[in-house]
Amino acid sequence: MQKPLPQPLRVVQLENKSGCLYMELNGEPKSPRHIDLYLTVSFKEDWESFLGGQVKFGLKSAKLKLKLTNGVMPYESRKLTGSRQLLIHTDRQNREVNKSQNSQDFDAALSEIKAKAKANGTGEQKADMMNKFGVTAYQVTTQGEPENPSWTFTKERSQPVLIGVSYREKLGTLYVTKKPCIVTGFFEVSKKDVLLRDIQGVGLEDINSNKRVVLNIMITQWLIDAKLTPYLSQAVLLYD
Repeated sequence: MQKPLPQPLRVVQLENKSGCLYMELNGEPKSPRHIDLYLTVSFKEDWESFLGGQVKFGLKSAKLKLKLTNGVMPYESRKLTGSRQLLIHTDRQNREVNKSQNSQDFDAALSEIKAKAKANGTGEQKADMMNKFGVTAYQVTTQGEPENPSWTFTKERSQPVLIGVSYREKLGTLYVTKKPCIVTGFFEVSKKDVLLRDIQGVGLEDINSNKRVVLNIMITQWLIDAKLTPYLSQAVLLYD
């Protein structure tokens, strides 16, 4: 009699610190020593209060890093690479939204995508879902040693920032060397990855172009220091 497969990895920590990026990381054993890792991620523009006003920003790129304890993921076992697609509400592509509505849009998108993916819907149901969502493209490259693999997510040239939802993309297969095996995944960005999209507040809209450049640099550095480091999102999985 075939032994049942081990249970999925336990999520012992999940922290999403910024509204511009949301992550979930899941692991499903395919054998006692082989685990498939799956990533759910959503990107969006977010607002932050600044000097009595507020600033809107998004990410041009972001890097997912894994720290593997008692496990390895060789380059050849990584699956998430190349050109990929993010789902986005079609009505959102043609309108501006405020901070609250922006968050509601993506919460709703992620919830609906999850529900549809888990259900064995009919062809009409699947077509209906795709009618509600458009797609935006992005690029993924992978680097790093087997114990510390990483993936860089980069917008296409035609897009100002990363926008949309990707549900349960397979990162690759993890090879367990011994137990307990711990997977720590986190997204990080640097100043070059952040793009300011809007500045609202008394006296901030009417400054000249030179001062605007300086202000943008200051705000971007403030976002990095105060809101986006040491990581945007982090998940810790345990296999014991």
